[in-house]
Amino acid sequence: MPTETSVPAEVAALLKTPRVEMTALLRERIPGFTGIRTTEAGTVLLGSEAVTEPIPSPLVPVAQLRAADIPDLHCPVGTDLLQVLWCPNRHHDSAGPPVQLRWRVSSTVVDPLPAPPPPTVVRAEQYLLRSCVLHPEQVTEYPWWQELPAELGRRVRDFDDNCQLGEHDYSSVSRARGWKVGGYATWALTDLLPMDCPGCHRSMDLLLTVDSSESEGSSAWLPVEDSHLRPSRTDPEWMAAYQPTGVSVGREGRLQVFVCMTCPDTPTRQIIQ
Repeated sequence: MPTETSVPAEVAALLKTPRVEMTALLRERIPGFTGIRTTEAGTVLLGSEAVTEPIPSPLVPVAQLRAADIPDLHCPVGTDLLQVLWCPNRHHDSAGPPVQLRWRVSSTVVDPLPAPPPPTVVRAEQYLLRSCVLHPEQVTEYPWWQELPAELGRRVRDFDDNCQLGEHDYSSVSRARGWKVGGYATWALTDLLPMDCPGCHRSMDLLLTVDSSESEGSSAWLPVEDSHLRPSRTDPEWMAAYQPTGVSVGREGRLQVFVCMTCPDTPTRQIIQ
């Protein structure tokens, strides 16, 4: 595509040489040089810039969830399987790796690939997952304090503020750590934000939380099978239990994916907390 650029100081002297000689020298020194334009505003060099097309890259499979296995997974009518994928690269217009959802009918998935195709470009290793098997467990959660009735929310906030070091506050016990479907969102970084659908403008539902850790070193939500472990980043067994997927979003935060089940294209929004 045609471009213009101001004349660099190191080539300004060349403009005083004969035009034929000057043009030849500029073509040698400046890739894409095509000519010179002089106006009242000054002298600029003209050139062409080769713009390469982005290299297509397969998305990374993140999770495959069946409604039959997860009671809190609400699928669009006519589907019973959710496949979650994302791009393992940072995008300036996205909070975390851009997530894509594939709602499918499990009975039609009859010829799966033996292994997913690897991405051709990876610039964020923490967005590559370790293969693992899910063991869903249904738990009861409670809303973020700002979603509670005003007086109750104030009391909860006061309780948290008065907790002593080592005590479990409402924030640490009301919502489970780790990856989860449904439940309540956490707003630790921003306080409560409206997550409205860009189409119908209704409040969206929390679909999926991708957490950077399973327990945050706290016993409040420590899996029973890991209760014998003690937090230690030098212990491979503890680290495997702490980050079983190997994923870290933001600064070891939570990626929360919201979805609108009212609009036919099930639009999504995502935020890191």
